[in-house]
Amino acid sequence: MLDGRGDRRRRPRSAGAWGLLALRRRPGAALGPAVLAALVTLCLTLVPLMTRALEQAVLKPPFTLEHPVATSLSVHFEGQLLGEAREHLDRIEAGLGPEVRRLYPQGVTHLVTAPGETHVGRGGTTGAVVSLVARDDICAHVRAAQGRCPRADDEIAVAAADARTHDLQVGSTVDWVTTIASDRGVQDVRRSLRVVGTYQQVPDDRYWLGTSVGIAPVGDGDRLVLAEWITPPGTVAGAGGAARRTYAADATAATVDLLPRAVEQLESARMHFLQEASIQADLAGVARESRASAAQIHVIVPLVLGQTALMVLAVLVVVARATTAQRRHEMGLARLRGAGPRDIRRLLAAELLPPTVAGSILGALASLGVGELIRRFVLPDGVPFEITAGTGLAVVLATLLVVGVVLATITWHLDSGVLALLRRPTALPRRTSPLTWVAATLALAAALSVMTTTEATPLALASPTLMAIAVGLMLAGIVPRVANALSRRASRRGRVATGLGFAGVGRRPETRGVLLVLTVAACTMVLAVDAWAVGERNRTLRAELEAGAGTALLVRTRDARSVQEVVRTADPSGRVATTVAFTRPPERGWTLAAPVDALPSIAFPSALRGLDLAAIATPPEQPVPVHGTTLTLRVDADPPVLRAPVVVTVVLTTPSGRVVERPVTIPAGTTRAVDLSTPVMCEEECRLDRLLVATGARTRDGGRAVAEQTVEGQTVTVTRLAVDGRELPLTGPRPWLPLTDGDLTDGAALRLRVPASGTGGALRGDAPVAPAITVGELPPGSTGDSLQIKGVAGDMIEAHRVASAEQLPVLGGRGALVDMTTLARRGLDLDTQDRAEVWIADGRDDVADAVRTGLAARGIDLDGERRYTRIKDRYDASGSSWGLSVALVGACLSVAVAAAFLVVSARQARPATRTDATALMRAGVPPATLRRALVLQYVVVAAVGLVAGAAVGILGARLALPLLPLFTTPAERPMPDLGPASLQVGAAWSLLVAVVVALAVTLAVLVLPHAGRRTRGAIT
Repeated sequence: MLDGRGDRRRRPRSAGAWGLLALRRRPGAALGPAVLAALVTLCLTLVPLMTRALEQAVLKPPFTLEHPVATSLSVHFEGQLLGEAREHLDRIEAGLGPEVRRLYPQGVTHLVTAPGETHVGRGGTTGAVVSLVARDDICAHVRAAQGRCPRADDEIAVAAADARTHDLQVGSTVDWVTTIASDRGVQDVRRSLRVVGTYQQVPDDRYWLGTSVGIAPVGDGDRLVLAEWITPPGTVAGAGGAARRTYAADATAATVDLLPRAVEQLESARMHFLQEASIQADLAGVARESRASAAQIHVIVPLVLGQTALMVLAVLVVVARATTAQRRHEMGLARLRGAGPRDIRRLLAAELLPPTVAGSILGALASLGVGELIRRFVLPDGVPFEITAGTGLAVVLATLLVVGVVLATITWHLDSGVLALLRRPTALPRRTSPLTWVAATLALAAALSVMTTTEATPLALASPTLMAIAVGLMLAGIVPRVANALSRRASRRGRVATGLGFAGVGRRPETRGVLLVLTVAACTMVLAVDAWAVGERNRTLRAELEAGAGTALLVRTRDARSVQEVVRTADPSGRVATTVAFTRPPERGWTLAAPVDALPSIAFPSALRGLDLAAIATPPEQPVPVHGTTLTLRVDADPPVLRAPVVVTVVLTTPSGRVVERPVTIPAGTTRAVDLSTPVMCEEECRLDRLLVATGARTRDGGRAVAEQTVEGQTVTVTRLAVDGRELPLTGPRPWLPLTDGDLTDGAALRLRVPASGTGGALRGDAPVAPAITVGELPPGSTGDSLQIKGVAGDMIEAHRVASAEQLPVLGGRGALVDMTTLARRGLDLDTQDRAEVWIADGRDDVADAVRTGLAARGIDLDGERRYTRIKDRYDASGSSWGLSVALVGACLSVAVAAAFLVVSARQARPATRTDATALMRAGVPPATLRRALVLQYVVVAAVGLVAGAAVGILGARLALPLLPLFTTPAERPMPDLGPASLQVGAAWSLLVAVVVALAVTLAVLVLPHAGRRTRGAIT
C-alpha cells in the first residue's frame, strides 16, 4: 500500500516468513539439526522395529537349524486294527486346534504291524519274526536295490541286507502269520506275500523324522529278527499293531504370536485324547528358549540403540547451541531495536523447527527402510514385516524429544543482556558445569553397580557409556586450559604454528563438543568390537567342543571293525578321518575311546586344550596273534621242586571281545622244565591277552591240608610260547606288565610268583590297564585313581587315571578319554547302548562323501550327522548373538554420528575460523604456517578424544563383559574366555583413528581457500 507521499509500505514479515528467508540464505545452518533429528528418530524407531524383528528371528532357528525331529509332532496309539487307524488319526488331527494345524500342515501316516512269524533261508528252514510297515509315499523315500517298490496288496520289499543274508529272492513268495485279539479270542492273520524288490532307506530328515527302516534289530536269544518289510496299506489292514502320524513343522508359520496359542491348544488336545493316543511335541521347550532369547533382546536392543540415540541427542544439543550462538550478534541487534525474548524465540523457532521436524520424519521413514533391508538380507527367512503400536509411539516420542531439545536450546541465550550477546563467547567456562557433576555421579554409581552385582541390569550394562560421557565432559573442561598453557609456552619459544594450533583448541567453543562426542564414539566402538569378538570366540569354542571335529557321522551299527575298514579305505593316511566310540555303563559317565595319534590332526585344537594325549598314547608293543590248533608253553619252576600244583592259564581274546581261557596244570613234585599244551579253540585269529598263575588243588598230609606257606617264594618261568610249533614273538620294550605286586618280568621270558591265594600273572604290554584322562568326579566304586570303564567290546575293564582336564570333546564336563587303539586290541564289537562315530577334519567334505559312500556300500546306515557349522549357526542365531551384533551396529552409528558432528561443527565454526585466518594472514602469517596450525588444532582434539575413549572402552569392557549374556543357556563347558580381543579391537580403533584424522585434516585444509580469497579481497 502507498502512504500520502506515494511510498509503498511493507507489511512486517511473519515469523514463518523470516524463518523461510533464513533457511534460504543459510541452508547449511539447518543441515545439522535436520540430520541429527533424523538420526535420533532413526535410533529410537529402530528399537521397537528391531526388537520385534529379532523376537521373530530367534524363533526360527529351532525349526530351521535343529534336526526336524526336535520340533516335530507325533500322534501315536496301539491296539487297534490298522485298517481303522487312518480314520482315527484324522479325527485326532481335527481336534488339535487351528494354530497347531497351521504350524504342522501335513502329516505322514506310519503303520507297523505286530511282529509276525515267517521262514527264510534256503528251503524256508529258518524261523524268523518280522513286522510289516506301510507308510505314506514311502516309495519316493526308499531306493530299490533290486526289483521295484510294492504297489499292490500282498506285495513286499525286503531290506537289501536281509535279502543277501537270508536268501530272499525277488519273485519268491513267503508266508507271514501274526495274531490279533478280538471278541472271539486270539485269531491268526495269515498273508502270502510276494517279494517284488529290495530296498534301502534314502535319508530325508523332514520325511522320516527319526524313523528307521531296513536295519535288523538285535534278536532275542536264538530268535532271528528281520528288518521291516514295506508294503501298501491294504496289506496290513486286517492286522493289529501301532499307528503313528508325524508332522514336520513349517518354520515360516512359526511366529511369536502363534507359538503360545499353539502350545495351549496342543496341551488341551493332549489332555482331551489322553486315553486314546499319545501326542508328543516339544513346543513348550521351543517357547521357553524363545522367551529366554527375547528377554535378552528386550534388554540389549533398547539399551544399545537408546544409548546411541542419547549420544545423538547430546550432539543435537551441542549443534543447536552452536547454531543459536552464531545468532548472538543478530539477537543483540534485535534487542537494541526493541525486540523482546518472545519475539526472538519465535524467529529462532521458525528457522530451526521446520528442518528438525522434517529430519524427524525422514528418520522415521529411514528406519522403516533399514528394518526392511535387515529383514530381507540379514534375518532368517519367514520373519514378517511388522509395524507395531510401539513404532508409532517411538516416532512421536522422538519428534517431541528433538523439538523439545531445540526449543530448550533456543531459550539458552534469551536471558542474556545486550552486551553479553554482542560479546564473543569464550571457550573456557568459569566453573565446572553441573552436567559434569551429574555425569560423574552416574558413572560412579554404574561402576559400583557392576562391581557389586552379578546381574545384567541396564545401569550396569550402560556403565561404559556413562563413564565415557563423564570423561568427555571432564576433558572438555581440562583440555582447553592445558591447550592455552601449551600455546603460551610454544609462543614464547617462537613456534608459531604450534602456538596458533593450541590457541585454537583453547579458544574454540566447539572443542568441548568434539571431545565429548569422540570420547563416547571411541568408547562405544572399542566396547562393541570387544564384546562382539569375545562372543564370537566363545560361540566358536563351544561349538568346537560340542562337535569334536568338523563332521561326525553317527553310525548305526555295532560292528565297529567294518566302520574302521571303510574309514581306512577313504583315508589311508589316518590323518583326516577316524573312528571313535562312546561307551557308557549304567549309572556311570560316558567314555570316549578315540585313536590318540589321530586326534590332533582331526579334532579341533580348542576341544583338545589341556589334554596330555601323550600320557594315554598307544603302547609300542604290537599284539601277538594266535591262530592255529595247539598252544604249547615251556615252564620252569624255582625252587625246582613244586610243593603244590600250579595252574597256568593262557587268556586269549577274539576280535569281537570274547575271552577264551586255556588252563594247564603243573602237578606237585615236578622237578624239571615241562612242556605243556592245550587246544587253541579260536574260530578266528585270537590275540594273546595275559598269563595267569594260581595254586591248584591242595594235596593232603594225614587228612590235613598242606599249609599255605608251602608255596611261599615259589616262582614259575614261562620261557617259550608257540602255536603249532611256531614261537610267538614276545618282544618289545615292555612285553609284559605285572598284575600284582611281586610278579617279575624279564624280557621275552616271564617269571611269575605263585600266590598263596588268589591269582597272579602278567598282562601283555600291548593292552595294559587303560590309562585315562578324566573330567569331573570319578564314577561310584572308584578307588584312588583306579576306575572301571566300559570297553569297546562291551566288557567292563580297569582304567587308571593318569591326568585330569577341564573338558573333553563332546562329553564336556564329565567323562573319560582313552585310546581306542589300545582298547580295540581286546575286541571291537560295541554293545547295544554304545555308539560309533566317524570324525572327519573340518573342511574335508570330500573324505566325508567317500566315507558315506563306503558305509552305504556295506549296508551300514547313519543315525544322523553332527556338523560344526550347524552347531555354530545355531549359536550365531541366538538372542545373545543378535544382541551383540546390534551393539556393533550401534557402535557404527555412533562413529557415523561423530563424523557427522565433525563436519557440522567445522561448517558452523567456519565463519569465525575464516575471520581469524584472514586476520592472521593480513598480519603476515604464511599460509603454510596457518595450514599446519589448523591441522594441529583439529588433530589434537581428535586424538585426545579417541585415546580417552579407547581407554574408557577397554576399562568398561573388563567391567561389563562378565555380566554380558554370551549364550541364551549358559554352558558348563567350556569356561567363558573373556580375555580382550586385542587384534580386533586394535584393528577397529586404528581404522577409526585413520578415518577421523583424515576427516579432521580435510576439514582443516578446506578452510584456507576461503580465507585466502577473503584476504586478497581485503588487500585489494
